[in-house]
Amino acid sequence: MFTSISPSGKLLKLGELPAPAHIPDQFSYLLKESFQTPPLTEEGLYRFKFSLSSAPLSTQTKDIWVTEIHASGATPRTKDTVNGVRRLTDFTPTKVGVSGVTPALIKQFAAIPQLFIVDFVAGGRYDVIVTSGLTATASSTQNSGDTTGLENQPGHETGSVQAITQLGHIDPAVLEAVRAGTPLLAIPQADTLSEGVAKQLAATGAFTYNGTVGDYRAPWMGNWYFVREHPIYAGLPVNQVMGIHYQTKGRQANGLLVEKHPDGADIEIIAAYSRDHDRNIGAGTFTTKLGKTKILYHRVPDMHPVLQQRFLANALAWLTG
Repeated sequence: MFTSISPSGKLLKLGELPAPAHIPDQFSYLLKESFQTPPLTEEGLYRFKFSLSSAPLSTQTKDIWVTEIHASGATPRTKDTVNGVRRLTDFTPTKVGVSGVTPALIKQFAAIPQLFIVDFVAGGRYDVIVTSGLTATASSTQNSGDTTGLENQPGHETGSVQAITQLGHIDPAVLEAVRAGTPLLAIPQADTLSEGVAKQLAATGAFTYNGTVGDYRAPWMGNWYFVREHPIYAGLPVNQVMGIHYQTKGRQANGLLVEKHPDGADIEIIAAYSRDHDRNIGAGTFTTKLGKTKILYHRVPDMHPVLQQRFLANALAWLTG
């Protein structure tokens, strides 16, 4: 029997098939090809079960996370008021200025409805600016950390931060635009980018930067990211570790050791990072301000493409909301 349980707890029977006749030394049997479920219309965790009526303890369970990319990149625009009620007649696309980002990230933004994506130009007007600090000499990837956990014991760091020679860099004109009131999404998803971007933003007084936790150790010993409920992660698994649904890349993981600047705004950490044999917990996703302007800093590596696009839509909606 095939069944599913929706995020709201509804049980749906998807079908029944007769058990095939046993064949000696055969361990798998084709029951049906191209099996399809009804549309998955709820957002959240669906749980699918395949069970044998004669052996209920042999039930197989598979979890699928369902989300969608809302048209978060649009701002309602009003034209008139009728009988005291303001009528929303159309939407103004969110204008996103990008600076020092990868083509892959631009492609991810392009999948979000109602966005107008342009290269950042000093003096231009934008609803939000996105930067990764990418330059011609800074790398957007890394391949660091342990494979088994035996090679790199605490106190003998060989991580990528120590080997960095070319750091990420934010265009000074971007920082001026942020000071003038344009929200910023800083999304440096590798140490080579994040180290430079974090130092620049710290120099502006947005936060105090004390380095990083360090790149990952043996993943079965406990590390990577955990995330709490927040509008930036709406529609995604929260209040848990970033498990299989996120599919973040371990070898690009790290977290920032940050705190409130003495003269700056409060910091809100939404996703945090740690690793085996380390008591430090760093920030993976956090918010702060430069003056009164919102800044969202996201160090977490790329997620599964569907979740990544939902995150980006949420981020832009939060920054411009």
